[in-house]
Amino acid sequence: MPYSNTQIDIDTISKVEELDYRGLDKRYLTTDLIATAILWFIVAIASFSFLYFNPADLPSLVINLIVGALVLLAIISFVIVVFGFKKKLYAVRERDIVYQSGLFWRKFTVLPYKRVQHVEVQQGPIDRMFELGKLNIYTAGGASSDMSISGLEINQAQSLKHFILNQTTADEEE
Repeated sequence: MPYSNTQIDIDTISKVEELDYRGLDKRYLTTDLIATAILWFIVAIASFSFLYFNPADLPSLVINLIVGALVLLAIISFVIVVFGFKKKLYAVRERDIVYQSGLFWRKFTVLPYKRVQHVEVQQGPIDRMFELGKLNIYTAGGASSDMSISGLEINQAQSLKHFILNQTTADEEE
């Protein structure tokens, strides 16, 4: 067969922005908010301990600025969690899986099944309480090309894992 390298009309290529995406399970927002609340509770305890037991007398203005900055950062982090949740979407196609994320800087990751080396489903303690899981997809390209999708209903995560592994086997047979 002679060598061919025909140019493709870019306007005919399907765009990842136009896929039929699925959002994460709504319970994941709750788990993300719980994790953020735990983090800020720890920060608040550490800050209070530092300010209360600090032998140097800090002026009340400095203390108020520190507390105000921490409260502002906490509020911003909760807002980012809520609005960022809506931007985490995924789509499953016959030869790849696409994951979209990013509140301010949108990121699209397309992972072809033929590059998949290993797939696993993880659950932390909060995830188990809400029957959620995290799908980790590992590739031959190293950590920078791996994909993780948190916030999937656990049975759906297991189904996706088996589907991806089946597609990986099918791609190898071709």
